Amino acid sequence: MALVGKLLLGLLGTVVMVGVLAYSEGAVIVRVRTHHPAGEDRNLFLPAAPLPLAMKWIPKASVPQLPPEARQLLPAAIEAVQQLETTPDFVLAEVEQIQKRVHIEKRGQKLIVEVDSPEKSVSIEFPLRTITRALREVERAQDQLEVEYRSHCLPSGRLLTGR
Repeated sequence: MALVGKLLLGLLGTVVMVGVLAYSEGAVIVRVRTHHPAGEDRNLFLPAAPLPLAMKWIPKASVPQLPPEARQLLPAAIEAVQQLETTPDFVLAEVEQIQKRVHIEKRGQKLIVEVDSPEKSVSIEFPLRTITRALREVERAQDQLEVEYRSHCLPSGRLLTGR
């Protein structure tokens, strides 16, 4: 009986440790509220730490190659998000139309996007550190795509083919 207790305690400790590690960078929180009588509220709490790690497992064939203009902006985007981590809270953007609103705010260590319409309200909270790590993964994937593309090109830039 003592052995079973020790195994269960070890299993419980492992589950707690995995949970702590998964949520070590916080959570991506998605809240959806529908504005009609039969509507339901949905809340989704996802651990933020595994998201950039999961991006490493996306097959190369599924990764779109960014246009050169967007690729050049990745380092600046990474730096901008890193700088957001040290700035005081502020509203990045707010757009209002008749019965519609979009609000983007830096609050604490999170980027919060809120969208309101007559049908529903959606709020998404991203930890800034997770955004930085995800952008670095996008940059790494783009670097790999570029190396692979160049390895299949002639010096003139034309693709090698089997013909």
